[in-house]
Amino acid sequence: MFQIKSLKMKKEKALSEYFMKNNFTFYLYYLMKTVHRFFVYYIFPDKIAIQNKFRKKMGYKLDLKNPVDFNEKLQWLKLYDRKKEYTECADKFKARNYIKKVLGKDAEKYLVPLVFHTKNVKDLRPENMPDYPVIIKTNHDQGGFKIIWDKNNVDWKQIQMFFKNRLKWNHYWNNREWPYRNIERRIVVEKLLHNNKVLPTDIKFHCFNGNIKMIQVSKYDTDGIKKFAFYDNNLKRIENGIINTKSIPQLGEYQHKFNNIDEMFNLSVKLSKNNKYVRIDMYQHNNNFYLGEITFFPTAGYIKYFTKNFLKEIGTWLKI
Repeated sequence: MFQIKSLKMKKEKALSEYFMKNNFTFYLYYLMKTVHRFFVYYIFPDKIAIQNKFRKKMGYKLDLKNPVDFNEKLQWLKLYDRKKEYTECADKFKARNYIKKVLGKDAEKYLVPLVFHTKNVKDLRPENMPDYPVIIKTNHDQGGFKIIWDKNNVDWKQIQMFFKNRLKWNHYWNNREWPYRNIERRIVVEKLLHNNKVLPTDIKFHCFNGNIKMIQVSKYDTDGIKKFAFYDNNLKRIENGIINTKSIPQLGEYQHKFNNIDEMFNLSVKLSKNNKYVRIDMYQHNNNFYLGEITFFPTAGYIKYFTKNFLKEIGTWLKI
């Protein structure tokens, strides 16, 4: 199977290189590719677009009638599990209000301090920033953030241009994750949690039908690379079923010390209630913890850091 895929990639590369050598064929190739992307991203309905991308990314046909593994069931959820509040939860700004509604008066202490929010990139300038480090991020996509350690040592025009471009794109079209489609796009500025420029540990609670089944920990190793570890709901490290990849490098001989774990469990259960699947993300910082994002489709349902057998096992946890 690997050799077949490798040969296919070589043929595609050779074909693209051939087109590049001639101006006419280059423009023809570019036109065909643009038309194809237009249909895939904008014309095809969600179901067809998801089926096409799944086959391309995962290498096998998506079975929506009888989904078995975790990736397949995540794609099923994209299409058939749609609640109005999911858009609020996926919005990194409005999720704060959702958390307050669910947790009540105590919610504020679990939220990362908000500096301000805006829809105008011109508001991103030093006089609007505090004297402590902040993180600037968009509320509607993945990876749209910048860390500002010193507001006086930043090219603010470049920062404004970065966020101007991020605000133009509707993240929904990437992988047809429908909760992102109708998010009112804006920029959020929050206090940066850190200790001497060391960012906090991420702890992500994978909740299936209201029950925590798996915990994902990510932290920066001694080599400065963000690495990962997975635990079951008894806090025992999961070794089998995890693949060490470039995108998700695994922490070696490491056992995380969970602080406030009972409280974190309690909040995750409350926030995941009545959901078939959701991941509750938190930051562990100075013996406290803060709520981060609410995620419905990790890696957009194209997970490659679990073995096929483990993906099937996780699929049994998710009742649809």
